[in-house]
Formats: sequence, C-alpha cells, structure tokens
Amino acid sequence: MSTNSYVEPCSECGADTCLHNVSTRPPYHNWECWTCGVFYESVEDEYGQMTEAEREELKEIMEE
Repeated sequence: MSTNSYVEPCSECGADTCLHNVSTRPPYHNWECWTCGVFYESVEDEYGQMTEAEREELKEIMEE
C-alpha cells in the first residue's frame, strides 16, 4: 500500500492550500482546498463545496 499526502496550488482559486490524499490500494485521489472550500472525492466521483464550518475546521488542522 502506498499513500501520499501533499499540498499544492488549488486549480479553482490558485491559493497554495489544496490538500491532496493519494493511495494506490485502494486507489483514490481526493483533494480539498481550505481557502475556497472546493473538494473532490474520487471513489464516489463527488465534486462540491465544503460548508464554511468544514472549511474552517480543515484550515485550523492544516495551520497547526
């Protein structure tokens, strides 16, 4: 199993606050931006917008 997490610029807002989680088993590539709140979950092919509370919670975790 290989899992990798990294932060890079968001394709939606351009801020360097997009968290990517990638795994080979099970294969997935999920990402979420704590600046604009956009997210993508590859397993369920779900793209959307986090609530303000979810975005703030992720921001707090990532800025610790």
